[in-house]
Amino acid sequence: MGIDEEYELIIQKLADIRNLFDESDMEAEGHGMEDMIADPYAVACYTENKMKRLIDKVKEQQKELTLWHDEFMGI
Repeated sequence: MGIDEEYELIIQKLADIRNLFDESDMEAEGHGMEDMIADPYAVACYTENKMKRLIDKVKEQQKELTLWHDEFMGI
């Protein structure tokens, strides 16, 4: 794979990642994310933040499920 092909592949992957974001991410970040258009580092930073938010959501759901389970089992 040549340098041009690698470059194009990276640009396409960054575009794919950008498509994962929506209005809720802008609200969570507290501002627009226009810098993702030109800055690959910004894409990485916002992606890391989104992953942290998703992990926190999963942990919260696990906590709620555990509480429900314990209540159901009379624990």
